[in-house]
Amino acid sequence: MAKKSGKRQFLPLLTFSLVVSLVVVEIVARLMGYQPWGEFKTPYQITEKALLPFPLILQQTRHDYHSGWSFTATTLGDESRVTAPVETYLTDRAIRDEIWFFGCSFTFGESVSDAEHYPAYIQKTLPSYRIVNYAKSGNGTLASLRRLQKAMLRGITPKLVILGYGLFHDERDAQGPHWRKSYAKNPNHPQFVEAAWLGDNGKLQIGTKEVGYSSLLPIEYSAFFNLFDNYLAYQESFTYHELGKTLIRKFREEVQGVNSKFLLLNILPERMTERTLREFEGEDT
Repeated sequence: MAKKSGKRQFLPLLTFSLVVSLVVVEIVARLMGYQPWGEFKTPYQITEKALLPFPLILQQTRHDYHSGWSFTATTLGDESRVTAPVETYLTDRAIRDEIWFFGCSFTFGESVSDAEHYPAYIQKTLPSYRIVNYAKSGNGTLASLRRLQKAMLRGITPKLVILGYGLFHDERDAQGPHWRKSYAKNPNHPQFVEAAWLGDNGKLQIGTKEVGYSSLLPIEYSAFFNLFDNYLAYQESFTYHELGKTLIRKFREEVQGVNSKFLLLNILPERMTERTLREFEGEDT
């Protein structure tokens, strides 16, 4: 009887300790700025303006961050970002070899002005070339591949194509859980997105995936469980690395298929990204 009585006393104590621990870690998580998974909030307000005097310009977009910072991005009709003053696209008719850049917000130049993203600096350094920035915020290697294929419809063969790469692109390509969670509650995001995966035979497969995210944890009510769920989802992102390398090779094949040179550029000082670049060093990349 004494043993059973001891067990009955231990279980309530264990339950109480667990509840108190969860309350404490929840308070700590919120004090550190973490929140439950809630409504999607864009970090800035976007104002678009068509530049009617410049027929080659698609639009000029002003991004006003809630923190007070703002920047303006000017996009050409071919969906590339300007790398020189807008006026030069009307006055400069010289024929030059082109160098194309592809990638995500790092290469696009999210949060910096038209004159400050790094392809614009390269344009100033290499005035004998025409630098074209086809990067777009949110892109992975798959989206960059699609933009490359569209750019090639211009009928121009670039001298060099540079792909900015970071390990997180692999999960974007697969539309993994960590990436889907980041935009699942965005009402402006498409319901279906293009995704890539490797089939049973290791061959590249490309199709569509429905946007959505669910978890067994109460992530909409708890900052701690939402943070823990982020950790679990992020761990899965490392499983897409072979897919990422396969897409890089596919991108390279498209470039070399038109006799252009290909360069893989590390945009992230991170161990796995650096290892990927070392793996491609001996592959004519």
